[in-house]
Amino acid sequence: MNAKAAAALSALAIICMVGACGQSGNVTEPSASGNQSGTLQREHRDDGVRKQPASGACATEPWDETRPETAPTVEWEYQDQTLWPYPVSEQLGPFQSDQDGYRHCYAHSPSGAVLAAANIAAMMTDHQIMTDADSLIKLFGKGPQYETIKEKLKSETLTHNSSSGVRAELYGFKILDAKETSAIIDLGYQASADGRNINMSIVYNLTWDDGDWKLQSESTVPISSAVLSSFVNYIPWRET
Repeated sequence: MNAKAAAALSALAIICMVGACGQSGNVTEPSASGNQSGTLQREHRDDGVRKQPASGACATEPWDETRPETAPTVEWEYQDQTLWPYPVSEQLGPFQSDQDGYRHCYAHSPSGAVLAAANIAAMMTDHQIMTDADSLIKLFGKGPQYETIKEKLKSETLTHNSSSGVRAELYGFKILDAKETSAIIDLGYQASADGRNINMSIVYNLTWDDGDWKLQSESTVPISSAVLSSFVNYIPWRET
C-alpha cells in the first residue's frame, strides 16, 4: 500500500493524531436502509447556478435527495501542492475559497457531498492546510469530539510529508449513504509509485453543519481506506 499511503493516507495519520481515529481499514457499507473569502464565488445567473452570499457563511438551501446516476459535470483545477486536481461545479460547489486554500460551501444534496469529499481529499494533500491548525480544523463539522480535535490540533506541531514520485488519480465514486444531515462517500483512486500500481478506496464520513458538508467529529474515524481489486460498482469519474 505504498502509493496512496504516502499521500492521502497522510490525511489518515493527521486524523488519528488528533484523536478522531478508531479502527480504520476496510470499507464497510452501511446496511440498506485567493481573496478573504470567495475566490471561487459563483454569481447568480438564470441557468441554474446557485446563489451564494458574497462571503462568510454558506447559503442555506433545502435538502435535495436525488442521487446521481452518472458523474457530475465539473472543471478540474489545481491548488498549490496537491497531488491531484479538485472538482469545481457551478451547480454543486465549492462556491467559496479562503486565502489558505480551504474550499467550502457545497450543494445540500448527495452530489454536493461527492464534490465536498473530492475537495477534502485534495485539500488533505495541501501542505499549507495540513500544517496549520486553524485551517485544518475547518475541515471538521461540529460534533461530540470537535472541541477535543480542535484542542489537540492546536497543541501539536503539525507536519505533512509529501511524496515525490507518487502519482494518483480519481477513478470513480460510490454514495454509500446520504441523508439530510450526513453522507458517506467512497472515492476510488488509481495510484502508482516506484513502478507499482494500486487501486484504493477512501471513504469520507460527512456531516451537514452550518450549511456545508464537513468531516464528522465523532469518536470513530471519519476517513477509512482499503485496497481494491477492481472498481466494480463505482460510477466512473476522471479528469478530462
